[in-house]
Amino acid sequence: MARRRILLAQEYYLHEVHLGVARFAREAGWILDSVGYHSFVLPTDYPGDGMVIHVHSQAFADVVTTFPGAVVDVSGSRPASPRWGVVLTDGWAIGVMAAEHFLGKGYRRMAYVGAQDTASVGLRVEAFLTTASHGGAAAEVVSTRNVRGRWGAMDRMLGAWLETVEAPVALLAENDELGSILVHAALDAGRAVPDEVGVLGTGNQLLARDLCRVPLSSVDSRAEEKGYRAAALVQSMLDGTAAPPEPVLIAPAGVVERASTQALGEVHPAVRQAMAFLREHLRTPIGVADVARATSVSRRRLQDLFRRATGRTVRQELERLRVQEACRIMRETDAKLLAVAFESGFGNLVALDRAFRRTLGCTPSVWRRDQPA
Repeated sequence: MARRRILLAQEYYLHEVHLGVARFAREAGWILDSVGYHSFVLPTDYPGDGMVIHVHSQAFADVVTTFPGAVVDVSGSRPASPRWGVVLTDGWAIGVMAAEHFLGKGYRRMAYVGAQDTASVGLRVEAFLTTASHGGAAAEVVSTRNVRGRWGAMDRMLGAWLETVEAPVALLAENDELGSILVHAALDAGRAVPDEVGVLGTGNQLLARDLCRVPLSSVDSRAEEKGYRAAALVQSMLDGTAAPPEPVLIAPAGVVERASTQALGEVHPAVRQAMAFLREHLRTPIGVADVARATSVSRRRLQDLFRRATGRTVRQELERLRVQEACRIMRETDAKLLAVAFESGFGNLVALDRAFRRTLGCTPSVWRRDQPA
């Protein structure tokens, strides 16, 4: 049988989606073409068997509508043809995850910053506002729709708003690129990140987060998995299966915390001191008494303040931070589990294993195995 030829066409290029599609293409033996990597040209006469598309313009949607092969969209930006498959990130889950991240840090003022151009993003915003409200926080939407693509206008708008907004405030950005812009705008407005303004991106995209002046926390939307699942759906449709009537939803992996949200909102100074001490001594054997000595209050008082601010005990927070660090090490390196245990502060495999079972419900080996390639 002749090798299938598939086009990956992204008007808004996402490297992680490309990685996922390319991984499936290798496994399936496809010939994979791509437009959007360097520049985007409408594929008006593409001769292949199928397409994975990230569509924004009506002109592109019109071209793809006339294509006779299998089509799967990963953007949700335009109404899909009934014969298209659609694979999207679970927007509601992202909104809930982001708001819970901020609530857990004691923030009582939040905002979503960005546009709401797709149904998935609309659900993300609704979930963010609803979860924030249920948690006792005030939340608003700061729309960038009218200044999108106009750098000077966006800088002026965000700068003026950030100069006047009451701190501390937590911001969920539409994507990592806008998250990076928000960090720069806050710093230029004289606001400290993260102590006055916490910023959380969406997507966990390598390029955008690494351009940031303060390392950007982000919701890992598993874009690579979205690309892989979209490619698999193209293959299934070419084999004769009809496109699913509803979008296939990809659950986000979680918040990847970096410096831009490593602060607490409206909390007692002793809690801030304790959190700073925990992060600074993450890899050393410390206990609650050590943390209390680093603050201005007694051990009992610290435990009470800490639980009210975070919903966790000091020991639980230390374990959470160490598990988070272990996940980062396993995500970014091939280090053996014993090395992961030492580098994340657990000291031995038994402690590492028990902590993962308590917090994530699985062993470190299973967690590593289940991560997207």
